[in-house]
Amino acid sequence: MGKNNNSKYISIIKFSPFGNTLKIGEYIQNILTESNQQCKLFNLTGISWQQISSFDYSLVEKSDLLVIGSAVYAWKIVKPIKMFIDNLPINKNGKAVFFTTYGLITGYTLFNGANLLRKKGYKVLACLKVPARHSMIFKKEDDIYLNRPNQQDMKKIWKFSKLNIKLLNKFPIWELYFKKLDYHSWKVKLLYKFMIKRFGMDLITSTYFNQRIFKR
Repeated sequence: MGKNNNSKYISIIKFSPFGNTLKIGEYIQNILTESNQQCKLFNLTGISWQQISSFDYSLVEKSDLLVIGSAVYAWKIVKPIKMFIDNLPINKNGKAVFFTTYGLITGYTLFNGANLLRKKGYKVLACLKVPARHSMIFKKEDDIYLNRPNQQDMKKIWKFSKLNIKLLNKFPIWELYFKKLDYHSWKVKLLYKFMIKRFGMDLITSTYFNQRIFKR
């Protein structure tokens, strides 16, 4: 894809088992395209584990920015997104932004996602978490985000998208920004380290998670 002097090449990579992350990813794509950016969306939802692990990174290697979106499951980034980042080629000049959608709890995903990208050489310019209808609500629970994302959420996503363009030319001091993502209390960190991180995703089998849940 050719570029002109006034536009950037931006790749959006997302996995959306319930449709919320897709909705936001497409909205970001529209905003960036309307802002004269060259933007392409890569949807990892529903494809096989083999297809994800063998993703053709030449499709995104020349991107000025990666926009990566993940749902939150058991406080974590979903496995397909983690696989995608784990297999990314090292890029010391790479820039990325990261967003998540969550139902009941935001989890530890922003810090973890930024840390994974950091290990690949990427600077994460911005992060965003968006409340959304929960796809695994229990019968006795009230889904407090049943009607989310709403109009106010979409306004924040619009600002987030516009900010990404500005930050490509003047990004924050990376180490200071990265530390700000580690905002959880020590109690949350202990719970994550000893319970959720160890056992959380064992509640959802890989096959069910990737092949079926997104079709509901």
